[in-house]
Amino acid sequence: MFSRQFPSSTGGSVAAYLPRGQACITCRRKKMKCDGAKPYCTPCSMTKRKEDCEYTDRQGRTQTEILEERLRQLQHRVKELENPLYISTSILLHDPRSNSQSSSTSLESSYGSHCSVSDRLKGSNRDLLSPAVPPLLHVDDVHGLFQNFLPHARRLGFYLNVNRFMSSMSLPIGHPVRPHSSLLDVISLWALRIARHPNLSELENRYITSAISSMPSALGSATSKHRVQCCQAEILLALYFFCDGRLLEGRYHASAAMSAAVSSGLHQIGWKPQSSSPSVGSLKTDLPGEANRPSDTVELGEKINVFWSAFLLDRCWSVAISSAPSFIEEESAITTPVPCRSEGFEITEERPTLEDCFASPTRWITTSEAFSVRRSQIISGALFERATRLVSAATPELVTSQTFLRSIGALEDAIMVFNNTLANNSISMFDSVMSVKDRRTFVLSQTLGQASIIQLHYMLSGMGRLDAMVKERSTNLCTEAARQISFIVGQISPEDFEFLDPIIGIVWLSASRILANEVKKCHARQAYQNAEMIAYELSHILSAMEVIGKSCPLIAFQASGMALNEPSESHRV
Repeated sequence: MFSRQFPSSTGGSVAAYLPRGQACITCRRKKMKCDGAKPYCTPCSMTKRKEDCEYTDRQGRTQTEILEERLRQLQHRVKELENPLYISTSILLHDPRSNSQSSSTSLESSYGSHCSVSDRLKGSNRDLLSPAVPPLLHVDDVHGLFQNFLPHARRLGFYLNVNRFMSSMSLPIGHPVRPHSSLLDVISLWALRIARHPNLSELENRYITSAISSMPSALGSATSKHRVQCCQAEILLALYFFCDGRLLEGRYHASAAMSAAVSSGLHQIGWKPQSSSPSVGSLKTDLPGEANRPSDTVELGEKINVFWSAFLLDRCWSVAISSAPSFIEEESAITTPVPCRSEGFEITEERPTLEDCFASPTRWITTSEAFSVRRSQIISGALFERATRLVSAATPELVTSQTFLRSIGALEDAIMVFNNTLANNSISMFDSVMSVKDRRTFVLSQTLGQASIIQLHYMLSGMGRLDAMVKERSTNLCTEAARQISFIVGQISPEDFEFLDPIIGIVWLSASRILANEVKKCHARQAYQNAEMIAYELSHILSAMEVIGKSCPLIAFQASGMALNEPSESHRV
């Protein structure tokens, strides 16, 4: 045996054998003789990847180890965001002899002062006792907060009976009929935001933590009311996160709302009167267990409307953030009737399911007897998501098939029938026949109806394999729908803007991009008069987005990037 020598960078030779632990990482892994030269040892210098030569001399981790740990931390963070109830059991071990600063690359240093979701769930005594953190408001203050929340309740998807809810709030804590604390926490959170409370930033995380930690007890409660309230709380919390631009957390709680609704059987409240004088007790509600049977039509109406509120949230925001809806079953699996009213439920009349509305629009949608603001809101949201789902599955090969084009045509006809019905009933809105709340809901239905056309045809307008006339028609339909949205915005009273459902701001963004692009086309054709008219229509939408952005930072951020001279790369939501 002989001792092999490598030439060193100084011209001499260095013994091939080094003390244990002094060889570079690469030579250790490859079981090669390392000479310990720095910055690169001789064996590594003779390869094409000498930059992989790294040393660890027990006084600090290598760059590779630091990156690997950072990757583990990021993966841990993703799990927390995807599931706020996830608490990691992993322990990161560090070399006790290494530098404390370099070995403590924590989530706090990576993400600023924001603690992890699991930390918020577990809480800390320091937070509870620190005088610098304002305490949660007294129980009596919840009534005042609910009064701030009440004018915005409809737009935020709150569909519990207001009078009963307020009465039950006065009951002592622990009473089985008193609203669950998770729902009260989320309502308080929204009320503080609406009122622009000066301590919102300090109280926000505490209310969120309190609500999330108590939701499992609501969902597992033996009281049917509490399970419905858990679903309602998840709806409000999801919308809070969406409006704040925290899309991943919003998506999680929207899924949780839909899961809570489905697990409680709210999607299958099929009903058929079993006697000539039907009562709630004779209805076939399909809800599991006798304890879930509603006590009267008011409670039945709450269950039905809360389900459709979760359905709309899931469907519309899945389009907005380009994700699949949580409820992936076909809509035919939903037997819960589409209500006419936002409160209560009339059991003496026949009520259609969503599939009934699509199968027989002339019976359930277009006639003046069947028209309903609440029903139009649900159908518009379903059409909005259905149009998106249809075109999202299209491939360049599929889009030219007759089967696909017939599907597009059939859905377009359904949307057009729906939009025409809304246009015919819009006279009620302008004559102030509708209540203020119904008028705001009707505006959302009209807007989503026009947005459904944009979702259906924007992709077709850019498909290279389609006939030029087909693409031109799709482009024109998108532009006309965007202009109709601008017209709808122009009919809204300025004081109504902040009371509209936040999803409308996402739709306005889509329409504004199309109009901005159309202005450029008009300038390119030197059609300056048309450009000026469309720019005026665009200004309506941008002004509305600015107002609604005051309570929805996500919309404010998106609106800030819109300008007439900016190129538009995508017009779909």
